[in-house]
Amino acid sequence: MVCLRVFRPFPVNSTVTRRKSHLCLTLIEMDELLRKLLDELDSIGQSNEEIYDSECRDKIGDPILYRFLRPDPQYYVPDDFGLRTEDANLRAKAALIAYTDDARKTAGDLGLNTFHARLEAFQNGDVASTVENNYFDDFFGWIDPDRFDDSGKSIQRDG
Repeated sequence: MVCLRVFRPFPVNSTVTRRKSHLCLTLIEMDELLRKLLDELDSIGQSNEEIYDSECRDKIGDPILYRFLRPDPQYYVPDDFGLRTEDANLRAKAALIAYTDDARKTAGDLGLNTFHARLEAFQNGDVASTVENNYFDDFFGWIDPDRFDDSGKSIQRDG
């Protein structure tokens, strides 16, 4: 099934259609979780422009990788993401924890159980911040899914 993430009314009498409708609504919920994260990061970026630098990108990407895409129970979210102010670092930490907690639960409910499925939900080029119209790759870069297996382990490629 392809979900265009556009709400369309479905006939109420179809069980299959209701399941498809639920799936689309859940994908929309994943989109909204991502938009909320992007909005908060953009809001932080209004007074902390370094959030768009590669040093910060690497640091804010780690919680996404280790708490959502490829969960590691030993990972802890740091207090410092390379932002100038303590307040900005704490806001970023809170936003990343909220997103990863909610995204993990929603992805589990939806059955997005592989690294690739979660990565596809996260790297959604249709979702932009409502603050500065930035996308996931403005903060996190892009991860090539072909470089990873379904568990998120890097695949070694020859030359």
